[in-house]
Amino acid sequence: MANIKLNLLPVKTFGKKNVNCVEKNIEFKNGNEPKFELPNGVALEKTAVSTSVTVVGSEFLSLMEKADSYTLSGSSSEPVRIEIEGSTSANITINVKDNSSLTVILFAKAESALLHIHVNAGKYAQVKLSTVFCGGDIVSDVSAQLDDEAVLDAAELFYGGADAVSGTAVVLGGRKSQFGLDIGYLADKNDKLDISLNMIHEGSKTVSNANISGVLDGQAEKTFKGTIDFKKNAKGAKG
Repeated sequence: MANIKLNLLPVKTFGKKNVNCVEKNIEFKNGNEPKFELPNGVALEKTAVSTSVTVVGSEFLSLMEKADSYTLSGSSSEPVRIEIEGSTSANITINVKDNSSLTVILFAKAESALLHIHVNAGKYAQVKLSTVFCGGDIVSDVSAQLDDEAVLDAAELFYGGADAVSGTAVVLGGRKSQFGLDIGYLADKNDKLDISLNMIHEGSKTVSNANISGVLDGQAEKTFKGTIDFKKNAKGAKG
């Protein structure tokens, strides 16, 4: 078991606020393999880990190099469905080529899950990614690289969960690329939820939007950290 720092703020604030990062004891287990339901036009293969930008932290990505890695490629009007149960550690890369579209739905009802998901969206690609977590001890790292006029619509739902850490980092590198994220949560008892988001605008006329809302009950705790980073060439970008 290792104690590592997760969800590091890109720019630190006052340490007394206790939001610069969250520390978590992680016991790595490969555990159960995810179950994939693939429509026609989508291929699945085991591959090496995809490198990517992250807000969860490099310590976590180094740990995940030991996990099984899967790559989804293709285009379909029907969704890819991924189901996770028990204990799981997995890297999932989603490749959507130019002028293609794909929807991926991940449902996790797990005791513990360590997930690293990376999306590569080509020019004019349309990608939808939905993740649902029902309880458990969770670390979820989602990252994406968007090319010209690519669109990524993401949704993340937390329904309970003893200790969940969620990090999302998206690079809007292509001109007029777009990213939207909706996060909802319901936490009660002694649940803990730490959410971090970094939207990185590198291309001109890029657009990002995020909506986060939910309910806390009992002694539940939630921390949210959001960053919109406009780089030098992001002329006309909006976030």
